Amino acid sequence: MPSNDYPRSEDSAADGKEYRLPKYFLVLGIACMVLFALIGTFSTVTAAVNVDGSFRYPVPTAIFLGCFCSGWTFLGVFLILASCRVRLFVSPQTVRTTGIFRTREVQLPQVGRAIWKSILYKPSGELVFHDPASKVLIHYGNFRKEDQVELIQFFREKLTEHVQEGWDRFALYCVPDIPSLHRRRERARRLSNVLMPVWGAMLIAMSIWDPCGNGVRRWPYGAIGVAAIAWGGIGLYSRWRAAKAAADDKVA
Repeated sequence: MPSNDYPRSEDSAADGKEYRLPKYFLVLGIACMVLFALIGTFSTVTAAVNVDGSFRYPVPTAIFLGCFCSGWTFLGVFLILASCRVRLFVSPQTVRTTGIFRTREVQLPQVGRAIWKSILYKPSGELVFHDPASKVLIHYGNFRKEDQVELIQFFREKLTEHVQEGWDRFALYCVPDIPSLHRRRERARRLSNVLMPVWGAMLIAMSIWDPCGNGVRRWPYGAIGVAAIAWGGIGLYSRWRAAKAAADDKVA
């Protein structure tokens, strides 16, 4: 991965640099695939067998649950493939995007138009390169905010002014504010670490209370609740260790 220094053309290696999707794409894909595969299998079999007679239409319910969970399972598989395949290669001469199914490349010195796009439903923005032979689209939202800043700075400096379009609007709405981003991430982590145990306790209470009156379906609530409490507890413990280490450093 690139360093925190901007990949300026004068100090970039001839081989260029490669940017890949953040690791959370892979983690999310694996979690989504495994979780919905298990839930889908359990719920589909439970509805189809209908041991306690709680499903009025067991077969249609089983088909619906199977299709619903299969869709989310395939989404997880897609995220895993994207994490393994998708990458962006940047050098002073070449910009190459590799997707799951195809690869596109433009020669940077030959780019005739570079359009900075700021789109309401894509707050990170996009950059479209047009050269005589091809077109390449970069979705900045596919990369870490720090990488987005590096790429934006590099292309802004490397491309001549007259080929760039839409920069003013893009700069206003899409250029990341890294200090502000770190503060928002820290607040989100604190909130998540507090809410996860609360959510887990609610799920465990639901598994004990069993509002559906069906003991067969109790255990998923309890299992997910225990996992949520463990996740939040690990996060709180890590934060406490980090705060204690920082305090010890100040004393030293």
